[in-house]
Amino acid sequence: IKAVPVVSVSKTSYLLREGEEFAVTCLIKDVSSSVDSMWIKENSQ
Repeated sequence: IKAVPVVSVSKTSYLLREGEEFAVTCLIKDVSSSVDSMWIKENSQ
């Protein structure tokens, strides 16, 4: 069973202006499962 990462953002997405950067904190509870977090960077589009 793979754990679902808990993702929290400093701001809600609808409050962000276009092109504004925001911090994303990803907490992996199951360290044994490999999670590809690259989608966070690619999701900016």
